[in-house]
Amino acid sequence: MGLEQVINKVISQIGYDSAVCLSQGNRDRIFAEEASVRTMAGVPLDNVALQDCMKRKYLLCVIGSPGHSVPDGDIVKIVDGNGHILGRHVPKSQKDKYKSEKGYIWLSDDFVISPDELTILDMRVKLMPVSVDFLGSAEGVESCSMMFPSSTTDMLIKDLMGMSCDPVHFTALLSVDFISDNIESDQKIDIDTDDNC
Repeated sequence: MGLEQVINKVISQIGYDSAVCLSQGNRDRIFAEEASVRTMAGVPLDNVALQDCMKRKYLLCVIGSPGHSVPDGDIVKIVDGNGHILGRHVPKSQKDKYKSEKGYIWLSDDFVISPDELTILDMRVKLMPVSVDFLGSAEGVESCSMMFPSSTTDMLIKDLMGMSCDPVHFTALLSVDFISDNIESDQKIDIDTDDNC
């Protein structure tokens, strides 16, 4: 098991069109761009998703199109210094629940805030990693997570992939550690000329 099996499993998911393993050079460029992202109005940003991705050895870029499977977890949260959730991304599977409860203000079709909890003291935005339930030990994967990069990182990734920056396609980053790190050379699939993944 190895990268080829992981890539095949990823592109078998609805709306995930392709996946490629990134070289160390492009991995570093993407991580640097994502680490430089700031929020509007200077609200502090905790990019937990980026920190989680950086822990693993392999990084795959996933290209997707409309209709892709939307993750169920919190992708973005606004929290206070005590960890109370002030606002959050609402996945499709939870929209009915939030619409039926009072006390939320919808800022967009997928983000709510709770004005009763809202405070500007030590408020911060947290970008969260997405759990990946379609990869596991059957593919030789020990641990993995996915993140959806900011718009500037998305543009950089599309440029590195030779794609236009149209908003129709999205990018995601999938970080993977394998149970056994004896990945055969023919399973090393890369997109770069500078080095192998």
